[in-house]
Amino acid sequence: MKKMRLIYQLFILAFIASCNVAEQSSVDDELSNLKTQSFDFNLSSLELVQNTTYASILPLQNLDSVYYEVEPTLPSGLRINPNSGEIFGTADTVQVSTEYIVKATHIDGIDYAYIDIEVLAEPPKTINYSVSTLTFTLNGAGTSYPITSTTGGIATSYSVIPVLSAGLSLNTATGEISGTPTVTNTDYYTITASNSTGSATLFVHINVLDEIPAGLSYNDDAQIINVGNVLTPMTPAFTTTPNSATYSIRPSLPTGLVLNTSNGEISGIPSGTNGVTVYTVTAYNTAGSTSGNATITVNNPASDIDYGITELEVQQGVRIQPITITNYTGSTPVTFTADADLTTLGLNINATTGAITGTSSAALNTYTVTITATNASGATSVDIDFKVVENYPDNGTLGYNPNYTFYKGVPISDYCEDVTLGGSIPDFSITTEAACIAAVDREWNDADNSATTVQPNTTNGAATSFSILPGGTGIAGLDFDTATGIITGTPSGIVAPTTITITGSNLDETSSVYSTAVQSITVEVKDLAPTELGYLNTPGSPFYDPITEVFALQDGNNTPLNILPNITTGKGIPDSYSISPQLPDGLTINPTTGEITGTPSEIVPLRYYSITGTNTAGSHTESIAISTNTLIAPQSLSYGGILPFTIFSFATYVPTYVGSQGTYTITPSLPAGLILNPNTGVISGAPVEAQSDGTNDEKPVVYTVTVTNSLGSAEDNAVTIQITNIDPLNLIYTDATDTELNTGANIFSTTEGTPVLSSLIKHSSDYENASPRTGFITSYTYTDNLGGGALTNFGLDLDPITGDITGTAVAVDATSMAVSDHQIQVTISGTTDKDPTTPGTSIGAATTASTFTISVLQEEADISYEAGANVLFVQGNTGTAETFTATNDGGPVAVANCAVATTSGTQSLTGAPMSFNTNTCDITYDGSICMAAIGGGEQSATYTVTATNTGGATTKNITAHYYDGPSYTYTPDTAFGTETLSVLNSFQSSDDNTGGASALEAPAQNACHSGLYSLDDVNDLPTPFAFSTTTGHISSVGHNLLGRRSFTLSAVRTGTPVTIDPVEEEISVQANHIEANSGASDFKFFAQKFDFDLDGRDDILMRNTSCDVGGCTGNNAITMYIQSAVSDGLFAGTLSSIPALANVGAIAMAPVKYDVAKTGVIFVNDADTSVFTRSATNTENDSATIDSAGNTVGIVPMQSGTVSSFGVVLQNGTAVSIEQYEIFGATMATIVDASTTNVSITNQAGGGITGTVNEVKYNDTNGDSFMDAVIAYTSGADTFVCVILSDGTDFANTCSPRLDIPNDGTVRDIKFENIVGDALDDMIILAGDSIYVYENQNNSTVGLYQAATILPLKSSNTNLAFDLIDIDGDNSLDLLVNDIETAGELQGLTIYYHTNISGKLFTSGNTQAFSDVFNYSTSQGNTNDIEIIQGLNSKHIFHCQVDTATRNESSCGIMGAF
Repeated sequence: MKKMRLIYQLFILAFIASCNVAEQSSVDDELSNLKTQSFDFNLSSLELVQNTTYASILPLQNLDSVYYEVEPTLPSGLRINPNSGEIFGTADTVQVSTEYIVKATHIDGIDYAYIDIEVLAEPPKTINYSVSTLTFTLNGAGTSYPITSTTGGIATSYSVIPVLSAGLSLNTATGEISGTPTVTNTDYYTITASNSTGSATLFVHINVLDEIPAGLSYNDDAQIINVGNVLTPMTPAFTTTPNSATYSIRPSLPTGLVLNTSNGEISGIPSGTNGVTVYTVTAYNTAGSTSGNATITVNNPASDIDYGITELEVQQGVRIQPITITNYTGSTPVTFTADADLTTLGLNINATTGAITGTSSAALNTYTVTITATNASGATSVDIDFKVVENYPDNGTLGYNPNYTFYKGVPISDYCEDVTLGGSIPDFSITTEAACIAAVDREWNDADNSATTVQPNTTNGAATSFSILPGGTGIAGLDFDTATGIITGTPSGIVAPTTITITGSNLDETSSVYSTAVQSITVEVKDLAPTELGYLNTPGSPFYDPITEVFALQDGNNTPLNILPNITTGKGIPDSYSISPQLPDGLTINPTTGEITGTPSEIVPLRYYSITGTNTAGSHTESIAISTNTLIAPQSLSYGGILPFTIFSFATYVPTYVGSQGTYTITPSLPAGLILNPNTGVISGAPVEAQSDGTNDEKPVVYTVTVTNSLGSAEDNAVTIQITNIDPLNLIYTDATDTELNTGANIFSTTEGTPVLSSLIKHSSDYENASPRTGFITSYTYTDNLGGGALTNFGLDLDPITGDITGTAVAVDATSMAVSDHQIQVTISGTTDKDPTTPGTSIGAATTASTFTISVLQEEADISYEAGANVLFVQGNTGTAETFTATNDGGPVAVANCAVATTSGTQSLTGAPMSFNTNTCDITYDGSICMAAIGGGEQSATYTVTATNTGGATTKNITAHYYDGPSYTYTPDTAFGTETLSVLNSFQSSDDNTGGASALEAPAQNACHSGLYSLDDVNDLPTPFAFSTTTGHISSVGHNLLGRRSFTLSAVRTGTPVTIDPVEEEISVQANHIEANSGASDFKFFAQKFDFDLDGRDDILMRNTSCDVGGCTGNNAITMYIQSAVSDGLFAGTLSSIPALANVGAIAMAPVKYDVAKTGVIFVNDADTSVFTRSATNTENDSATIDSAGNTVGIVPMQSGTVSSFGVVLQNGTAVSIEQYEIFGATMATIVDASTTNVSITNQAGGGITGTVNEVKYNDTNGDSFMDAVIAYTSGADTFVCVILSDGTDFANTCSPRLDIPNDGTVRDIKFENIVGDALDDMIILAGDSIYVYENQNNSTVGLYQAATILPLKSSNTNLAFDLIDIDGDNSLDLLVNDIETAGELQGLTIYYHTNISGKLFTSGNTQAFSDVFNYSTSQGNTNDIEIIQGLNSKHIFHCQVDTATRNESSCGIMGAF
């Protein structure tokens, strides 16, 4: 075009040269203004798309009173404004690149501009077929589908992906699809219509149906076979060739034959018959169906007959239950017959049904009967053995009554009963059944064997022999007849209800005896209440007067009385007798037999005595009269000669006397200690002095005893009493029970600390207490027979005057069991020097001694454990030993005298992991094993602990519970420094985008933990977090963020024999987003706030910046968290609900609202080749190719509300462009390149950008409701922020304005907030080590932005970040900056408070610093992003950080709130 312009100029010059002077002057004036291009438009060339791109270009110079015109004529649809020079419109015709001359005529002359305009063909927009699904049939020709409608430009070619099914083709010129398919298939295809400018796509469904089956028939048709034979397989054939078919059949085939539903084959071995049957088989596929017939006949000859038995027991004379056929195999009709043995048995067979019936009278034997079944096709038979046996009792019982009651002393028989008031008391006064029936209120107790007659009932079969257990009945007085089974006799004693088992036997078919019935009966023998004693019926008493009915006894007469009961059978026999009042002296009643015996020795006038006989059923009383008033004189008296006594020994002598009662006297007086009973004449006592004549201390003395009554007297004058003396010093020591002490079995034993009194060690000798008497001891001494000991060593002392041993016992050696260490053997000597008859007269000293052993024992040990509870709880652990110390509240245990024995359970106290100290009784668990791993597992065991000392062995029963219990700890995170709380975290691996459940760190448990966990306020743990009471884990469904919440975690185990004390731990729960970064410092997360669920609360969108430098496929490049509507500080990850975000790499992203109730994300993949849309509210998604050259550095939505257009900011070298896209139909399923031209930002000199882009943000900077691109870049050593305005359809190509950042430095972040308070968003820029605040003036005179404040920061770290929030409540936004640096890492923040002073909105003098606030769990390294998010109840500080030194993790989380 420039060559054409040069040719045109040469032509004009030549023309001028040929003109006259005047004409030449005029042309010179014309050329003097034309010259070359003298003014510019903002674009020197336009590339438009037919019917798509709207053009608008303006002259750059402001000329007054200008008239614009253009040559040649503009393409149709474009026009020029003659006043402003704007060329605008939408071209509707295609045109090659053409140069146009714009002439601007003004007062000063004419200026020219040259513009190249090219109109490209309109790309196709939509294409359609007549239907959405294109249907073909396998091998079917003639079907085709042409394109029926299009919009947009004309397509010049068509293509399809994937390749069409074999036999189908696409006409690349027309888009028609046609052909004859050779394979079945159904799939979705993308049809693309293209021309030189662009393309349109259509998704179509192509379905190739199978060929319709037709003409179905079967080979080997009309087969006839028998049951059990193999059917020749029958296969189908068609007249067509379908690719596949499925088969069904009606009616159902006989059992054993099957139809293969995949290939139609009929085969098998029939096990059931069907006769001649025609079957209809249907074959069908997706295209249609057809049917055909197959004929099959299955016959079945008689082949099996079964009665369900092979033998049967038949009782003689008893009709059998009908025997019927349980199974017959074969066709009908059929006839049944039996051989002659059935007739011998006397039984019959039904020829039609085969049933066998009848009653057999055959002899005992086994009869084999053959039964035959015959049908038209054959016959079969079966044998049954009939065993004829005796007719035994039915139902296995013998027919006895189940319960029998007998009465002691009453023969077993039927008897009469008194049924008054409903009772059943035997009345044995009535002896016949007829008399009983005739009497009032009387019934015969049963004549039909159900009462007292014990015999079997033979109505329904009878046993022919019997046996009984226990043998013979086991009841005294009863007999059992083994031939009849009858029990007879008279029971002689009371028997509680007793079970007797009777077995009945019969003869079987071999005449062998076998048991046929067993019955248990209960027999009880009771007392019959006495109703008669019969004393007056007793014959033969010599003293009974039948007229007066008085027993007149004689005092002193010893003739047998013969007074005893005489009871009639059936009147009840007493077990005991008693009498009132007391019988006269000399008479007694036998309490068992009731007989009165003796010799009366007391005169008693006539008196009536009541005698009561009693048994368990009752009692009966009768009266008898007895008198003893007949007196006789003493007849004789004799003591039998010499009565020997021994000093201090008691003796009694009774005289032999005949006669009535009298009074006894004796002469001379008896020696001291002896007495005569004046009523009985008995001489008794213990003499305390000898009968001495001075020379003979044992002299016999004769006494006369006389008995006298009113009728006379009698005497014995030869009663000789001889008192044997003893050694005068018979000294003995006894214990408190008067048992003599010695050195053998009877030693004196006491316990340490016990007071020993004279009543405990007593002593005596002859006459010791009757001074002056022979043998009285006056002094005592002792010697130690074992040597080396003394009573005082044992705490005791011997009184030398009294002989008493007293004191408080002391044990010598506490821990020794040796006898010598706790016993002393002493010989105590007693001495006297007194005369036995004359006091003060010495007859010389006499000594006697007593030798015995004294043992002082330890107090018995009293061992106990666990404060006396004696219950040990051994909780399993691995590493800490535990000793259960024995407490001894008694005497010490002797060395090595603790012992233990296991009484229940499998765990010993003397085997690992337990040990037992035999000296102290202490029990130790060595902490080496969990209780679940011991032999027998967790258990409770019991033991007997024995502690022994000289006082004896004492035992304690103890219980040990071996159980594992709560045993866990949380190790505080070392990242906390002085932090004492433990924190659980939600970890997400770098490639985990599934949104599945993630577990928080579990408690660190030792191997022996057991028990349930609990949180003190588990309701404060929000959904989707869950707490497991079994593991103590806190788990999260999906990926979630949670601000820190503190709990008391405890674990306790119940259900064991004891409740195990809980273990408690103060913990905090915080869920963060954490990914391994493998030490890559560029692995940083940056977050954006956006209300994705449109609930009025900010949500979080995060991007991993490692995608910006070489790709990040497999990482969570984009992660979304939705703020909870019910729980403060909870953000739920939504990866599972937006699966399209899983495993995508992104180098730029922007959240958008694209419809009234729809939000989503726009992002560019890490390959930097395509832009993607993903809906956050449904499954809409799409992608478009990035056509322009360069690297993506940002995405800018064009609208501030609902977005329909957006731009992708690209950098190519130092140049910047924006490729524009549109979202069609309010759905993210369709995005395309915008119809307007992609914008190339002019260079730095032209008012645009030349340099390296550092940050791309967007904001409605000028208040026109359209988002403008805000691009920060560096050019050389300078830093700029360029605002590219948008009108909602296109971006401008120059900066308006372009801010020159004063101190330069790389821009880290740009945010927009109303800082000044004028309802306009101001711009806050973080660059280098400062924050710059630019007030939004939105004023064309002073410019869009004016610098308001420069705030120097405390650090220049490349990870600086900030956000704004009103912290102090003054309605002005304050700054939070992570500029507190420790060891090269940003780990604290500064609050820069708003001053409300123009020009100094923020200063370094109005701050508040917080060090290490970012040290939440797993936090290390540099904080690189801060966002303030309004929660339900507070404003949360959300921040991200990167660590490459310690953990190699990048993370984001909520670290605090305001």
